[in-house]
Amino acid sequence: MAHLAGSRRLRVVVEETSESFDVLVVDGMASCEVLAAVVGRSGLGGSVYCTLERGRGGAVVPVSAMLPDGTTLYL
Repeated sequence: MAHLAGSRRLRVVVEETSESFDVLVVDGMASCEVLAAVVGRSGLGGSVYCTLERGRGGAVVPVSAMLPDGTTLYL
């Protein structure tokens, strides 16, 4: 499973659907960036989300200027 140096993995459970997924958070990320990623992945708000790996199973990564240089995100 892909990982970002210095990140923390948070588990999100969508009670409406019982779906769960991970969100990688890096120090300095704004809460609105994290929330946008969670809403996008949950499918509850019609937004998009990014991961470090191809496919729907990877941890969700908020788009942020705090991500390390050279990070590749999959939309």
